[in-house]
Amino acid sequence: MLVLQRELLQAWTAKVCAPSCPKVAEFYTDYHHSKHVNRKHTRRYQCELCNSAFHLNADLRRHERTVHRNELSGAVEEFTCPNAECPIPGKVFVRKDNFERHVRGCGRSTMDV
Repeated sequence: MLVLQRELLQAWTAKVCAPSCPKVAEFYTDYHHSKHVNRKHTRRYQCELCNSAFHLNADLRRHERTVHRNELSGAVEEFTCPNAECPIPGKVFVRKDNFERHVRGCGRSTMDV
């Protein structure tokens, strides 16, 4: 039964990623193949300020918000640890995910903030 399933699976395989790809992956539709290529092999979004390139538009936007926050117009939210016993007091976090990870490590949840 398992052999039959494997044969059916191989028969459905429409696209296989390039041999140079470190991830050996099989794709059953053109959509999944193009999604993989766009996310892993093609840097379609380029920063106009420093020419860094990114696979996803969301990655470019995050880069602009964090790296170029002083050059872009508009306020960027910044976070500082509220823990008085923080080993790096006064550190400013511009990414909320990094701030939340830091606060968890300091022993307080962001709900206490």
